[in-house]
Amino acid sequence: MKFIAAVLALLACSIYLAEGEGEYGQLLDSNCGQTKEELRGRITGGKSTDLTLNPWMVKVVGQGTCGGTLITSRFVLTAAHCIVKSHMKVYLGEYRTRYPGMHNRSDGVSVPNSYALTVDKKIVHDGYRSMYKYDIGLLRMTDAVQYSDYVQPICLLVNGHMRGSPDYNITGWGITDFGEESWTLQAAPVFNTDLKYCRKKFCKQVDTSQICAANNKEDACMGDSGGPLSAQMAFGDSFRTFQYGIVSYGTDTCNSFSVYTNVTHYRKWIVESIEHHSESISPYDPHNPFKPGDIGLLRMEREVSFSDRIRPICLSVTQRLERVQSYTITGWGTKGDNVLARILQETTLLGDDPLLCKSETHYQIDQSQICTSGLNGDSCYGDAGGPLSADLFYNGTKRVFLMGILSFGSFDCKGYSVSTYVPHYRDWIKDTIKQNLN
Repeated sequence: MKFIAAVLALLACSIYLAEGEGEYGQLLDSNCGQTKEELRGRITGGKSTDLTLNPWMVKVVGQGTCGGTLITSRFVLTAAHCIVKSHMKVYLGEYRTRYPGMHNRSDGVSVPNSYALTVDKKIVHDGYRSMYKYDIGLLRMTDAVQYSDYVQPICLLVNGHMRGSPDYNITGWGITDFGEESWTLQAAPVFNTDLKYCRKKFCKQVDTSQICAANNKEDACMGDSGGPLSAQMAFGDSFRTFQYGIVSYGTDTCNSFSVYTNVTHYRKWIVESIEHHSESISPYDPHNPFKPGDIGLLRMEREVSFSDRIRPICLSVTQRLERVQSYTITGWGTKGDNVLARILQETTLLGDDPLLCKSETHYQIDQSQICTSGLNGDSCYGDAGGPLSADLFYNGTKRVFLMGILSFGSFDCKGYSVSTYVPHYRDWIKDTIKQNLN
């Protein structure tokens, strides 16, 4: 028997963002811009980066070689002039382009093998005619990637104010001092410069859709096009790496001014392009009104096969479920170190008086929501949209039922949490699935 696979998803995950969210804006991917060590190294005239410092770097291969950045699990940001009509591939987790997997005897570190994915969609800005303007594009990979220590997205703000930076870092496998493309990923510092200097240097109209940066000793060079101009920025309680620009063009000598596409100027185009070309999830209007009905459905592109590791949670569509005193929440949210968990976590929450949640969160809590608190743990950033479940007996068998969808909670992740009460919306869920079977 086949089943329609429906996923209940939280629609207001922005409530569970970092402290800086309200001031700076919303991240395109909340798992972005975090590494284990500080950024260091150079490109032209410099030295290699460390293995895990730039896990968002992507090697883009078409008729030539460019750089790019992973911005979501399926999209790579690069320069428009790097995108060609012929077959293209992207390499993720790339560090050393020759002799990957080689063991480094000096520090005992083995260089991991990268892996390649085919590009199935090329998106170039409609205004692009030459690399001097609108030099921005997106590559969609055939499959979504799994994040690891060596594969992570860089941060992009989709709204809010993006603070400027006096200096940046550039990374790539471009031409070095020796006149050859680098075997290993290089990084170099460059400094924010007034646009007038780039206008004078290149005799071109350089405007606010671009960034002018320079370093007379280290610079981007041939082969670095499409790579990121980035900087670390405090976001909430941690530092993350944000992409400010895309390497566009520079001097032949690679030791002066370079022009970069200003990513912030195009963030609306980036978001709309990703939404338009994300075909794996069918579009569906969210439940309305948004408050307090923080609930939604995602219809997947195709049905899934159930197995020991993939099964649906129980929903009662006929019998009214009573609220219980103890619930289980599961998720990959932060655990107190502001780092998302790599292994699925769970903890127990207790049902509480809605008045306590109202007093704690200053939100109106009604019968369509559940108020909970934890003794030894609580939900936190990254857990939003996850299940609040309970073990209940059904025809003499204990089964796991979905009772709530985690909605929002206290900032310190130690107080009360509010979840959408799923049984309250059982008729809406049933009717919506019926209406969208085809």
